[in-house]
Amino acid sequence: MRTTCSAGTRVPKQQDRQRVAKTREQVRQAVFSLHAQGIYPSLHKVQSFLSAGVMMQLEARETWHAVLRELGFES
Repeated sequence: MRTTCSAGTRVPKQQDRQRVAKTREQVRQAVFSLHAQGIYPSLHKVQSFLSAGVMMQLEARETWHAVLRELGFES
């Protein structure tokens, strides 16, 4: 994924990787938190834990599906 800052310069790939890792961890934490409370971790419930628009990112949705599979909600 390519990212540019407001000046139009390229953000280093390391920052891209860090952003993706942070997003994945936030999604995982949200899903597990909801599950621990006995609440199904729907897309909308998970989004309520995150910044606006995070679940529109491919990495966030992939992580959400992966964690649902880990918890046995998806096959």
